[in-house]
Amino acid sequence: MTPRAVLLLLLLSACAAPKPASQPAPPAPPSPPAAPPNLEVRVSEVIQRADLDGLSYAEVFLDGAPAGRTDVAPRSKEKRWSAALPPKNYAVRLELWLLPGTGEWTRLPDDRQPRERFVRAEAATRAVLLLRRHPSGRYDFDVSKQPL
Repeated sequence: MTPRAVLLLLLLSACAAPKPASQPAPPAPPSPPAAPPNLEVRVSEVIQRADLDGLSYAEVFLDGAPAGRTDVAPRSKEKRWSAALPPKNYAVRLELWLLPGTGEWTRLPDDRQPRERFVRAEAATRAVLLLRRHPSGRYDFDVSKQPL
């Protein structure tokens, strides 16, 4: 046999040889479960007439920085926002926004916005901030604690 033929046979046998089985990759370790929210904001309004029950939402600010916003819902329905935060006292400020019958989203004027409140977030409890706006412009404010 010529050296060329030997080389050709070697190459063909190498291509036809069974490939070593590849090891399957080990499964990724499960990610740790997300921490449950320890701060929840609930906002609603008392509406005197059904025709005034347009859509609204609240922007949430923690320590002066935007943190999120509640869902959009009718003014009379409770709107919620929640987050898992490091334990500490937070200055919570809410901005209420309304969608008039015609036009664009409108922020309530500063003198009709709720004032900033301090709320303590802790690891083992959920602080629930309840804010209810009345037609007079007055706000009911309450903070309760729930075990996690």
